[in-house]
Amino acid sequence: MDAVNKNLGYTVMSPVQAATLEPILQGKDCLAQAKTGTGKTLAFLIPAIQTLLASPPSQPRSIRAVVISPTRELARQISKEAEVLTKGIPEIRIHTSTGGTNVNTDSRVILTRPDLLVATPGRLKDHLSDPQRLACFGKLDFLVLDEADNLVDQGFYPEIRAIMQTLPPSQRQTLLFSATIPPEVKTIASTILSPGYVHISTISPDDVSTHERVPQTVITAPLNELPALALTLLRQELKKANGQVKAIFFYPTARQAQLAAELYSKLSPPLPLPVLEIHSRLSQSKRDNVAKTFREVKSALLCSSDVTARGMDFPDVTHVFQIGMPSSQEQYIHRVGRTGRAGKAGQGFLLLAPFETVFLKEIASIPITPGRTAPASTDLDATWKAMSKVNRLTKERTYEAWLGLYKGSLRKLNWKPTQLVQTANDMATSGFLLPEPPLMWTTLARKMNLSDVPGLRLSKQKPLRDSN
Repeated sequence: MDAVNKNLGYTVMSPVQAATLEPILQGKDCLAQAKTGTGKTLAFLIPAIQTLLASPPSQPRSIRAVVISPTRELARQISKEAEVLTKGIPEIRIHTSTGGTNVNTDSRVILTRPDLLVATPGRLKDHLSDPQRLACFGKLDFLVLDEADNLVDQGFYPEIRAIMQTLPPSQRQTLLFSATIPPEVKTIASTILSPGYVHISTISPDDVSTHERVPQTVITAPLNELPALALTLLRQELKKANGQVKAIFFYPTARQAQLAAELYSKLSPPLPLPVLEIHSRLSQSKRDNVAKTFREVKSALLCSSDVTARGMDFPDVTHVFQIGMPSSQEQYIHRVGRTGRAGKAGQGFLLLAPFETVFLKEIASIPITPGRTAPASTDLDATWKAMSKVNRLTKERTYEAWLGLYKGSLRKLNWKPTQLVQTANDMATSGFLLPEPPLMWTTLARKMNLSDVPGLRLSKQKPLRDSN
């Protein structure tokens, strides 16, 4: 520990960092669990950098430390924290390797063998598939899987297995960091960690998985009124906080986040805070710029898909609104964890349509309070007027994405496909104010196994696509 402080000049640690550093610095493989927002990133970066400093680079040089991140945004954030820690240590070179960047340029950097690589699973797997780049990992000393539960949720387990099977054998230390430990993460741990690995948990068995300081409220409203309800609640919180609200509106799909950002940007009069959006439909450079802006502002509304739900450090987020049914309890927990960070206060809202209340059974152990707020008539009028100005193609693509998402939840909702299509059509006409449900490309409907469902308007011609 003294060596870490001496080399990095880092002396103030959170309880999580202090609890996890000692066994890691002893060189043991670890499965580490801690609540989101409590300092996991530094708890693995400090030992990784200490490992790099403890011995000179091998000859030939090798990539000696790798951190695997589930999202591009989190990978960039980890790299930035590593750059801060290694400021003044020029012998440690750091590189970020993710999708959405030029693969040829990325490959050339890999061939220079940077010391610390932060990568997403798909791009790392691409590098390891090339013999020349695979040779750059011959002396790997330190491997971290961050947000291991999200890696599982995102379906990256096959890529992780392939990566572990492809990496050259070495006497490396391997760490798994996660806020929750579902059975799948335990399976990964038993597969890739050495026998007798250390399981570190800073969460007591009686502790709930979200910060106790974050009050959470669930409110139900008709599907078509959820945008107005979110606006009513946001205005109420703005009034309570004298206009200083930094809120994230989470949506189940990227298209819903895009539509919401367009909607709230077209309100008249406008909201007294900037409206931002971040999701997978944006280019990586736009996502990076939005993330940077949201970190720096004191007050804003960020409409987001789950690309920011885990690991992203946005300081001073005051409110998290989840509009629509989250994919799992773990996802709900991680979203709420964007607020109430670093000991500060926060507030969480979950807004559901009546048919989505089945999700409440999944979070029955979480202290969430039912609320009775209804959308204000003025906010209903304002959202209808704004919705009439939203781009038609945005509405049509949101309709498709919504159908695809809830097609996977038919069993959970106890729905038949006809109910799914009927609800989507009602959302398109009475919610999005389209004159009729959008045409759906026959090929896409077939992929969703919906092509024979009554009520779906099919077209053999591929529809127009927007720039996003």
